[in-house]
Amino acid sequence: PYVDLASSYGTGKISELQSCFNSNVEKFKN
Repeated sequence: PYVDLASSYGTGKISELQSCFNSNVEKFKN
């Protein structure tokens, strides 16, 4: 369970960073 929790937490952070990165790219393009 701990490994699953850690991996899901890690992927959650990655997706959060990716969405933040994508929004920044959109601002930069406009």
